[in-house]
Amino acid sequence: MIGNARQVADATEEELKRQDEQLDSIYSELQGIDNNLLRAQKLIHIFSRRMATDKCIQCFALMNMLIIVVIIGLAAAGFDLSSGGAGAPSP
Repeated sequence: MIGNARQVADATEEELKRQDEQLDSIYSELQGIDNNLLRAQKLIHIFSRRMATDKCIQCFALMNMLIIVVIIGLAAAGFDLSSGGAGAPSP
């Protein structure tokens, strides 16, 4: 009976060691993934900051905004924008 209990205890100890090693492996992988995500987040922040400060992008954004405002203004003033552009206000 004691021998049987010792065998069960040894088997349980081996299983716990195996599970402990498995948890350590999972934790290591999780740490690697967490580090990769942190690095990716920093890179995205750097890229977005560079894009926001890029003068060409700012100029194109401003030009697009001005074009949209002009088109809305012309449409509100009654100009026919579908005739090709060189027209007088529609009746």
